[in-house]
Amino acid sequence: RALGPLAFSQRLLVWDAFRCHLSKDTKSVMHELGVHQAVVPGGCTKYVQAPDVSWNQPFKAAINKFHEDWMMSGEKELTRGGNPRPPPMQVYLQWVVDAWASLSVDLIARSFKSCGITIAVDGSEDDQIHCFKPHGQIPEGLAMLKEKSGVAAASTQQSVEPEEDHEEDPVAEILVEDIGVHEVDVGDIGSSSESESESESDQ
Repeated sequence: RALGPLAFSQRLLVWDAFRCHLSKDTKSVMHELGVHQAVVPGGCTKYVQAPDVSWNQPFKAAINKFHEDWMMSGEKELTRGGNPRPPPMQVYLQWVVDAWASLSVDLIARSFKSCGITIAVDGSEDDQIHCFKPHGQIPEGLAMLKEKSGVAAASTQQSVEPEEDHEEDPVAEILVEDIGVHEVDVGDIGSSSESESESESDQ
């Protein structure tokens, strides 16, 4: 249901570089569902994949605890040799559900931010990226990210900022044409119009 076409307007799926995730069929289905993909390169999931960073350990620990309890006191079927059969599917699927429910919503939300997966594009949550913290694997990464972000922001701002009016000509106007931007003096436009009128009169 979470991947239904009407569930969200914009969705991002972050997963590892498993071959089937990169197939044309998978990409086609994701496109139909309106899901954008971000593939974590091999060897990098421990840095930027939320489950590996934050909640895989407690999630799996909870499932292991359910299994241990079942081994100790759960109802089990035996094989002909007297060995216990594996737990039925409905039993271990319930373990998965219960293990997931044991994780707090806050933990899940923070796990994304700790991997830099955030909607705060202004960089206000970049300090939560775990591998950029002083005890992380790349302590200098935050400064590098801010530097790169600052350069990119400055470049973008320069590309969209309008040209300033010239102080020596307060009545200058900017005319935008297909071939570019040209500065034209209003007085020149008036003089040109008068000259054209005089030429027409002479004719």
